[in-house]
Amino acid sequence: MPFEVKRKFVPNALLLSKSLIQPSGLFATGYPRFATLEPTSSTTFRDIYYDLCPDWPLSQRGYWLRSRNGAWCLKRNLKGGGAEHYQNARYQEIRGLDQIRDELRAVLGENFKKGNERLPFGLDVLCDMTTRRKQFLIDGKFTLSIDEMGFGTFGQLELETKNEGEVPALDARLADFMQRHAWFFYREQGPEKKFKGKMEVFFDLYGRGGAQRNANDGL
Repeated sequence: MPFEVKRKFVPNALLLSKSLIQPSGLFATGYPRFATLEPTSSTTFRDIYYDLCPDWPLSQRGYWLRSRNGAWCLKRNLKGGGAEHYQNARYQEIRGLDQIRDELRAVLGENFKKGNERLPFGLDVLCDMTTRRKQFLIDGKFTLSIDEMGFGTFGQLELETKNEGEVPALDARLADFMQRHAWFFYREQGPEKKFKGKMEVFFDLYGRGGAQRNANDGL
C-alpha cells in the first residue's frame, strides 16, 4: 500500500500564470528557480466522501473514504484526525474493496455495516465536490497539484513511497524544498500560519453532509 506525504500551500495567482505556463522553468519570477517544471496532467473529477452521520467518526480519526469517479480509496492520516493535521499530512492509501471493508470494520467496530447500493459500506455522504486539477512534476521528483474549485484555488506538493519507514525523511525533504523555494510556495502565506484547505472551506460553506450539490457551483 502506497504512502503519501503532502504539504498544502496558498497559491499566488500571478505566479501561477507566469510560472506554470513555462514548463522549461526558465522564468525569472524567483530564486532559486526550479530545475525543471513539466506539466503531466489536466483532469476534472468528482469526489464523494463517506462517513457515519451525525458524529462523522472516520474523519474525526483521520480516515477519509472516497469514491473518485467511481474508484474507491480509503486514506488514513498517519498523524491522526483533526484540522491541525491537515495542512502537512502523511497518508496511507488503502485500495481494494475487501481491504477497505476490513479497515472500516476495525475502525468503526459495532457501528460498521455492510451497506447496500444506496449507502456504500453503510455510510452517509460526507461531501460531494468536483475539482479541476492541473499537475506538474518539479525537478523530476515532486508532484505539484493546483486544484480549482467553485469556491477557491488550492495547492499541494507531494512525494510518494511504498515504504512507511521513509515517510519522515520525505516529509523533511518537502519542508526543505518548499522553504528553499518560498518565493513560489509561501508568497501568499508562510508555513507557520494555519490556513484552510478545500475540505475545511467546503464544510464552512455547505456543512458536513449538507447541500453537496452546491459544491459544483462555478465549475
